Amino acid sequence: MSVNHSISADNITASYLSPDDLNAAASVLYAAYHDDAVLSVIFDQAREGFESRLRQALKQELTAFWDSQQVILGLYYESRLLAVACLCLPYAGFTPARLWNWRFKMMLTAGLAGTRQFVDKETQIFSALPDPSCHMISLIAVHPEYQHQGMGHILVGAIETVVGESVTSNGAAVFATLPAYQSLFQDCGFSVLKSLQVAGVTGQLLFKIRPGA
Repeated sequence: MSVNHSISADNITASYLSPDDLNAAASVLYAAYHDDAVLSVIFDQAREGFESRLRQALKQELTAFWDSQQVILGLYYESRLLAVACLCLPYAGFTPARLWNWRFKMMLTAGLAGTRQFVDKETQIFSALPDPSCHMISLIAVHPEYQHQGMGHILVGAIETVVGESVTSNGAAVFATLPAYQSLFQDCGFSVLKSLQVAGVTGQLLFKIRPGA
């Protein structure tokens, strides 16, 4: 059973992650995404070894983000990482150079079927965007022990700061399947673009335009 730790928002800082933070970030993502409906289908939760496949896949995704110089943000209390967000830069999507290396490693973890579903998920979401000139929030998570304390709003605020400083971006988009995440982004000014069904799970693609875009 997880224990909720109360922390004042005044003591939280947001910054880009360093390489030393990637393992901690993978742990935060794993704790938050363990019961995610889409990833449960992609990595076959009913089959033995699900936890290992999910954990390795999230580590590989973080490494791919780092290697391709995408945006990885974190919320910290002192030196403790509480929340993580991974953003694809405008026009980034899946580049051919990333695909070959990433696909090979993912197949070793998730198998061919899981890798194909994961790529199909990202392709479907990117294809649904009005245009590619926006940041895409690919992963976002607050550690379960620190949820319901406003961390999500702080993290989205940090994302908006990054987007606002980018003259090549027209805004930020995110695909959310959980009502709590849908409500969070709508509270932060995101609007629903359309409903999508990914891996048999229905979610909402939301978007917020960059001020001045």
